[in-house]
This record gives sequence, C-alpha cells and structure tokens, in this order.
Amino acid sequence: NSNNPLTVTYNIGTTANNCPGQSVSVNIVVNPSPVVQFSMPDQTVCSGFTTQSVNLSSPTAGAVISWISNSPNAITGALPSGGNTIPAQILFNSSNIPLQVQYNASVNFSNCPGTANAYIVTVNPTPYIINSDTVQTVCSNDSSAVINLTADVTGTIFTWSASAGANLSGFLPAGTNNNIPSQSIINNSNVSDTVKYTVVPSASGCFGPPQIFKIAVNPRPVISLTPDSQAICTKTTSSAIVISSNIATTTFAWTSTSYLVSGAQLSGTGNLIPPQGLQNTSPIADTGYVSYLVTPTANGCPGQDLSAFIQVNPTPVVNFAMSTASGCSPLYVSFATNTLAFGNPDSLIFNWGDGTTNTVLHPNPIQPVWSTITHTFSNSTFTAVTYTISLTASNECGDTTVTQTVTVQPNNVDAFFTPSANSGCEPLTISFYDYS
Repeated sequence: NSNNPLTVTYNIGTTANNCPGQSVSVNIVVNPSPVVQFSMPDQTVCSGFTTQSVNLSSPTAGAVISWISNSPNAITGALPSGGNTIPAQILFNSSNIPLQVQYNASVNFSNCPGTANAYIVTVNPTPYIINSDTVQTVCSNDSSAVINLTADVTGTIFTWSASAGANLSGFLPAGTNNNIPSQSIINNSNVSDTVKYTVVPSASGCFGPPQIFKIAVNPRPVISLTPDSQAICTKTTSSAIVISSNIATTTFAWTSTSYLVSGAQLSGTGNLIPPQGLQNTSPIADTGYVSYLVTPTANGCPGQDLSAFIQVNPTPVVNFAMSTASGCSPLYVSFATNTLAFGNPDSLIFNWGDGTTNTVLHPNPIQPVWSTITHTFSNSTFTAVTYTISLTASNECGDTTVTQTVTVQPNNVDAFFTPSANSGCEPLTISFYDYS
C-alpha cells in the first residue's frame, strides 16, 4: 500500500544429509500502483471564459502522467491532450444546455499502470434573447403591450432598466421580471419620443448580450379654435373658424349640430371651418345655436375634441291683438302685444295709418313687459274708412313689421230721398226712393 517501491528479500538456505549447504538471498522489488491527483476540484465556467490551470501529480515519485480530453461537438477550445498540467483554456459552448469537457488522466510507474482519473469542466451556455418584435408604437397615455421576454436557455432570468427623454413620464424604471409589464406612458411634448429598455439575460450565473426594446410614444395633438365663440344675427355670415395645433402634421375632422338654425355645413375636414350663412328658424324668436365639434389626429393619435359655438340671434317676431276691428266713429280700440312680441325687441312702434303721431313703446322692467294702449279712430266723412295699422318691432338684428286693418263707420248720416208724387187724389199711392 505504499506509494513507493518496496523490496521483499527471500533468504534461501540448503541442507543435505543434515549438512548445511550454501545459502542465498533473493530480492524482489514490488512497484506501487500509482494514482493521479488534481490540484483543484472540478470547475464550472461560462461559455467564452477561461478555465483555471490544473496541476496533475502523483504521490509516487517518478510516475509519468498524461491526459486526453473528450468533449461534445458543441464545445470548442478544448486542448486534446497533455501531461502534468491541464492549461487554462477558453471554452465555448454553442448549445443552449450545460455541457462537460472530460480530461481523462492516466499514470504509469516503471511500466506499472495506475488508476485512471477524470477531471470535469462544465461549460454553461450563453443565454440569448430570442424575441423578434422589439419595437412598438403607442399614443400618449395609451397602454403599451406586455413584452414577454424569452431566451434560448431554459431558466434564464432577465434584468432590465429604462432610459427615456425628459418629456416622457409614467414608465417603469427597472425590473427583474420575465416580462416588461403594460404601462401608460405620457408624452408631454409635441414630438415623438422613445423609452428604451435594456434587457440583460443570465442563466446559471452566465450573462448574455443585452437586447434593446423600444416603446415609441407619439404625442396627442392639442388644438385651439379662433374664435371659439361668436354671435351673429340671422341671415348673416359667420366668421371663419381657424383650427391650429401644437403638432404640425395634425389633421382635423369636424361635425356640426344645429338648434333652431339652418344653413350650417354638416361636416368637413381641414384647418378651417368656412364662413357660413346662417338663419334663425325659431317661430318665436328664440336664440339659435350651432356647435362645431373638432376632432384632431396626429400620427394616428387622436387628441382631445374641442367645440366652437355660434349664437344666431333672431329678428323680432311680433303681432298685436285688437279689441275690435270695426265700429262707428269715434272708435276706441285697445292694442295688446305683451304675449305676442318675441326676440327681445328694444322698441315697438305703432303707425296708426290715420295721420296721427306714431306711438313708441319700450319694454317695462316688470310684467307686463309691453303695455296695452288705446287709440281713437275718427271718420268725419259720410262713408266707411279703413285704416291700416302697422307694428314695427326692432332689435339689434333688424326690424319686423306686421299690419292689420280697422274699419270706421261715419257718424254723420246724409239722408235723402224723393217721392214718386207730391200730390194727388185719394187714395194716393206714393213710392219713395232712398238716395242717402
């Protein structure tokens, strides 16, 4: 059991007829069975890294040591053979699983082979990210798609970190998940900006090359309307509405909604809502409106809708009621307008049609807004006279005039008749002819 050669001596004596003869000694040298030892335990390295040098030795002085390597086809860089040292080597594993290089060492002493031994170097593969879709584009404040990270080596873990421009907010700065979660990233500028995620894979302590994933965030357009409100009179033309945006490439689509107004263009595109001739259609002179809803879009991202309003003011709608439309002179007629004047007229003017002075009414601060008035019509002739009364209502948008008539019978009667005879015998029959 020694590590060194040992000598066994056999002393041989001879005797014949009780007579001792010559003795002889025979020495037999017994060589040990050598063993091989390694200066360090088996190693594990990452693909592309250098192994540590390993010294091979034997307790048996003078033992001769040699080794040959055995490795899979996916391993490159392994030296094929050597002696007392397994030198440092750069080993590459082109597969996606751990593989081993086996260095089979043999030892010999004085033609006595020893016990063979094997030294193992495990080479872990380099993980590579295999995602094909590394770029996505979203609109500001929309949810990005989840990025599920995959690698060619089972059990790969991922570490990622983000970098972005100062105009972006709401993104996750870093993580160690096997995915980059969905997130709502806000772009506060008027140009597209990008969040870049640098993802580093690792498996069994071996790091692979980083992969860049990009989320491009397009801004949403912010628009203004000039003017955003205006008031016009019925049957006049509105001012053009200019649409502007903080993003030069913005496109615009707009629709209109009308209330008591005709003439509004229903829809359109472009950065101008053109002038339009608008008419208030209210039968009682209510205020009409047109609302234009503008929807902006830039690079596929819709912005916040914005509305412009046009108020279409009416001309007055007016009429009057009379207490009577005919009678004898002098004829006293009452005129009422309080429930028949619409459109906020600032004055009502009665022209009596009889040559007398017009009567001008102004609205009262309390009810009734419009006072009831009386006018006396006279007829000094001997025949009926018809007067045409006109009422004109005025406001900032114009005048409206309506008319009615009054017939006045005369108060003077010119009676005249002639008899068929002035005298005669009894019985006297006379016919009378009326000329009054």
